[in-house]
Amino acid sequence: CCASTFHRYPNSSQVFRGYARFLEHIRSDPWTAHKYASVAASIEEEESGGNDALMMRDDSASMLESVNEKTSAVIVINAEGIIKVANRLAQKLLGYKKSELEGKNVSMLMPPPFSHRHNGYLRTHISSGKKRILDSVREVVALHKEQYVFPIQLAVTKVSGVGADSIFMGVLRRYQVEPGIIRVWVMPSGAVVSVDDRFMDSFGKSYQDVAGRPLQTLTVDADAVIKLLDKAQAAPEEDFRMGKIAIRGVSFLHKYMDPVEVDITVDLGGSDSQRMLAFNLRPTKAAGKLMVTDARGRMLYINNDMREMLGYSVQALSKLDISQLMPPPYNFLHGGWMKEPSAKKPKQSCRSSATVVIVDAAKQNIPIKPSITTREVEDTVQHVVKVHPSSWEQGLDERRLVLTLDTQGTVLSTSNAASSLFGFRPSELVGLSVSAIVDVLAELSLELPAVLSKMAQKVTVKPGYSWRVGVHPPDGYEHSKMGPLERHVRARSTQPALMQFVLVDHDDREIPEIKMLLYKADMVSAIIDCDPHGTITRPTVSALDPSGLIFGCSERSMVRRPLRNYLQLPTKHADTLLQDDKAKKGAMKSGTTGRKVGPLKIMNGFHADGAPLELKVLAVATNNKHVVVKASFEVLEKGDVARFQRTLTSQDEAKSRSASMSQAALPMGAEGATEPGLQ
Repeated sequence: CCASTFHRYPNSSQVFRGYARFLEHIRSDPWTAHKYASVAASIEEEESGGNDALMMRDDSASMLESVNEKTSAVIVINAEGIIKVANRLAQKLLGYKKSELEGKNVSMLMPPPFSHRHNGYLRTHISSGKKRILDSVREVVALHKEQYVFPIQLAVTKVSGVGADSIFMGVLRRYQVEPGIIRVWVMPSGAVVSVDDRFMDSFGKSYQDVAGRPLQTLTVDADAVIKLLDKAQAAPEEDFRMGKIAIRGVSFLHKYMDPVEVDITVDLGGSDSQRMLAFNLRPTKAAGKLMVTDARGRMLYINNDMREMLGYSVQALSKLDISQLMPPPYNFLHGGWMKEPSAKKPKQSCRSSATVVIVDAAKQNIPIKPSITTREVEDTVQHVVKVHPSSWEQGLDERRLVLTLDTQGTVLSTSNAASSLFGFRPSELVGLSVSAIVDVLAELSLELPAVLSKMAQKVTVKPGYSWRVGVHPPDGYEHSKMGPLERHVRARSTQPALMQFVLVDHDDREIPEIKMLLYKADMVSAIIDCDPHGTITRPTVSALDPSGLIFGCSERSMVRRPLRNYLQLPTKHADTLLQDDKAKKGAMKSGTTGRKVGPLKIMNGFHADGAPLELKVLAVATNNKHVVVKASFEVLEKGDVARFQRTLTSQDEAKSRSASMSQAALPMGAEGATEPGLQ
């Protein structure tokens, strides 16, 4: 029998070398081992590049002739099924140490019913010589040490001995399924034996959830699956090879989502005496990126597409909640928002399906557009999050309208902002004057070219400058001819906004392109990171939170400036924002609050136009003792023509600021604040 094995594989140096090692280490026969090792060495000298071709063949000769201790998982057993040798790759594949395998029965590596029958198969072969799986490649399932079942391809041959002295060698390799296919292994009766990793990814159910269950109970279309099982039980092998055992449009139940429609083809696996059916499920449409959390934000499920985008392992994500995928301060605030969500959905939040920021494993910000649905399952709340790709530009288009103007103020083109942003379709503006929608420009429409020229001069000196204005739909009224009723109607439809003016240089144009940016004021936030001394280290977290916009300056100009240049703080330390103003005086000293999240505060801020701001401010303490501040408008203001005109003159805005500050009766420690970005 040993001779017949080498007759079948006369050019396989690894079969000869593997047998030589077996003789030396197991049979303690070094002289005979040397003989086979010499044959292996001779073959290796004559080998060219043929092994690569052999590895591509999908039959027993391929697996057995190309067996290599460094690349193949190999197990050698005796006639009683006792493992004599299990190489390093076999140990790794199955999750065991060498000492845990050698001397044990190989049936320990099989799930029921195969484990109960394997010794009987061996006895039948020894007594009758009848082959069941010898010298062929079979698709079977193996049992990992961690007690999960996974599919393998197995090629077995007898390498020596007769009867009770027989020695068998098995070569194992993990079954590779083509991309887009989900593999489910079932008994002919329909009981699920194993599923691949993609099953959990596609349906949210683990092997433990489905093991032993009838396949039809996992679907909406039980009758169709039962008919397919009946057809497979009676089908000859030829029908499987030709792909005749198939059905289209079967919906499998998802643990967290709506049923998933798949097309099914069935392959034949197992052995001649014990058939096993391999169901190939191909979803009819891509699921996309998905996450499911419980009511507290703990991760219940996340599919592979989402994991790949984030760069986390399955084990790492299982320990995270959704807030840990967010940048500060949202990672600290999100838990509270989930616990007590506001009745009104903020327009720039994930609940409104706006573009938001998520942080990957490398701590890089990624813009995404989530779609969230909430459902109750057995009295527990689950949040299902479908994540759509987005971009910084798309996120900004949700928050602002960008107009391209000529020097006279006529709108030449617009961005793709939604009509819901300001209550009109941006395309309606093309050919109109920008004064038709901006309140302060409407009152100055007769001198608009000169006004735009002064705005251009302003932003040349102070990049990032912003003006508080109001934006209304184009109503066709001339400002100078409007009566009280028309003025009232326009005022009701005017929405607070922040206006920026940008000159864009192009290599192929002598004259810069004129851009006007109109941000919806209630969708703007400032996110500012400060060190323990109150000095700004990062003036913004992402492009979606342009902090300088609120204060009328560029983010670049805020770096290394004191936070109290922008917020009216009682002291120079930012951590005072963590203190509860209702606490007794002296109960908390700066730097000893112990709070992670401060209370919501309403406080004054400073704009470059010299007029005060009324802001909502929240602060959180990070692990590196920094304080991250989130500021948004408490009072939303429309345009003030007099204030706007002052910003276009040579009048010193800092003097105007000083006047407003003195009227505000600043507390101790706030004196000396100057115009944002000027100190």
